[in-house]
Amino acid sequence: MKKGFICILISTALLLTYLSGCSQSQLSKDFTAFHQTYNITTYGSSDNQSVQDVMNAYSAIETMLDTESPYSILYKVNHANGNSTVINGTVSDLISASLDVSAMTNGYFDITVYPLLELWGFTTQEYKIPEEHQIKEVLKSVNSSNIQLDKFSDTGSYLLQIPAESKITLNSAAEGCASAQAIDVLKSAGITSAIISSSHFTRTIGTKPGKGVWTVGIRDPEDENNFLGYITVEETAISTSSTKANSFIGGDENIYCDIINPKNGYPTTSNIESATVICSDDVVADCLSTAILCLSSEEAISLWRSSMSFELILYTTDHKIICTSGLTENFTANIDSIDVTFTE
Repeated sequence: MKKGFICILISTALLLTYLSGCSQSQLSKDFTAFHQTYNITTYGSSDNQSVQDVMNAYSAIETMLDTESPYSILYKVNHANGNSTVINGTVSDLISASLDVSAMTNGYFDITVYPLLELWGFTTQEYKIPEEHQIKEVLKSVNSSNIQLDKFSDTGSYLLQIPAESKITLNSAAEGCASAQAIDVLKSAGITSAIISSSHFTRTIGTKPGKGVWTVGIRDPEDENNFLGYITVEETAISTSSTKANSFIGGDENIYCDIINPKNGYPTTSNIESATVICSDDVVADCLSTAILCLSSEEAISLWRSSMSFELILYTTDHKIICTSGLTENFTANIDSIDVTFTE
């Protein structure tokens, strides 16, 4: 479910040039997880083992949260026929965080939306437009309030129970979870400056040596070879979701994306085309960037005002950029013809 475009602005040539002239050691590697390519670059006292541990952390989270693998925890939860399933602390924390974001967004983020993704064919890429009565029937199983999570602090064990007809997905929290664990790995190894990035999720540690800030490009969802603009950040998480990244054209010639509105069971028709969330909490950033696509731009800004715990960049369907006021000095538009507004 995760969509969007973020690109760290370091080309291979520039990276080689920087390496040759940098007095501080630097290690950079690409790896694959969640069906996409990541880059990790560390500065200072870096070592291959720490980078390998990061790659292992991503792989472990991907395996753990794979809804289609019989070996994953989520698969066991989704096929427990209404019975309780023993889960680990990582999944328990993700469930709790997801429920918090669900409450924060008035239910527009709902991890029980998986049966709707199946109904529309997004889990198999066999896309179809369901009948309205089918959507209404499946909607009966979509409700995060039906999730029962029990924590037993004396034993450190956790039990998760969902109705037999329900299924959960943590795809919109998985990258944030993996990122948070990777950051813990790097910091435990004494690394104070690093960046991990994919096409739509970036996590930084500290500041960039010699620069003070990291520069991150936000891609144009309508043109993957172009950027809407650039932001400068220090240590934070940046997550972008887009309605353009995974969609299909139906027989009615309408475009349907895989961001499902859990209120009505249909792909979102929000006036937001992409949402970028900048937040210190990796999982919250990941979840929010998806949830916001089910809101209008006005509702998204109201959510920001009520929280003030994150910053936001919206690209709307009428080709405007809306940034929250905390980015006034940090965001630079790349397309002169696009109207940019900084909202209070």
